[in-house]
Amino acid sequence: MSLKGVDDFNWRLRKLNETTTIKPFYSGDEDLDDFLLSDAVAYYKQRLAVTYIIETRTKTVAYFTLSNDSIRRDVDLKTWNKINRKVPNSKRKGNYPAVKIGRLAVGKEYARGGFGEFIISFVKNKYRENFGDRSAGCRFITVDSYGTATDFYQKQGFKFFTEKDEGKDTRIMYFDMLSQA
Repeated sequence: MSLKGVDDFNWRLRKLNETTTIKPFYSGDEDLDDFLLSDAVAYYKQRLAVTYIIETRTKTVAYFTLSNDSIRRDVDLKTWNKINRKVPNSKRKGNYPAVKIGRLAVGKEYARGGFGEFIISFVKNKYRENFGDRSAGCRFITVDSYGTATDFYQKQGFKFFTEKDEGKDTRIMYFDMLSQA
């Protein structure tokens, strides 16, 4: 995976905490920019989401947030059966553990430079069995994708959870951690 500008600067990925100074960031989406600059630390303090930042010495390149989620049986039968069929009969339940990508934004000057793909790969690897300590169960990754980002998530192996939100501003999507993508 090649990252735009990777040869031009040093960058690092780090987890935000309550003392993190957030460097300048502009994605072109006011809501996403405002979340990072105004709300991310409060979400961390309230244990609602953890934000990860990709940054250089002088600016924020990209960020994403993770929080616990689950896929629940409270959807239409067709949608639930699509999910439930992926789980062996003896293990089927009324809900399945997931992690939610709550926000994901790449700075405008780094858009289409591979950072979004890097972030999705990082999240998938973080929750795969052979990575880290696997301290909690996580079968799915979920995201409420902006309509303009659904193609990106589909390329990363995500599927639509339901067709009921087709044409809406956001679409619920999921990735099965046991899939090969």
